[in-house]
Amino acid sequence: MGGLRSLAHDLAGYRSIMVDTMIFVYVLTRHPRYFSLAKRVLLGIESGQHQGLISTVTLAELLTTVTIPFHSKAKTTKDTKDTKAQRER
Repeated sequence: MGGLRSLAHDLAGYRSIMVDTMIFVYVLTRHPRYFSLAKRVLLGIESGQHQGLISTVTLAELLTTVTIPFHSKAKTTKDTKDTKAQRER
């Protein structure tokens, strides 16, 4: 693997970059292998060095991937107990 230097070199000639879902997932989950590379891509877009593009499929995947874990974590202990009590009735 070429790492960050290779990535910077490879992207240098491109103004627009099509970003796949996994770039966001690697950053959001702080993936041990790809976090630094994915973060570099997003920082290049944020700084204006590159224009980032995503597809509607990527947007849908991100909304689904990001919201499901938050909704499942948002349940409180009380919600869980209430649900169990309702099932037992």
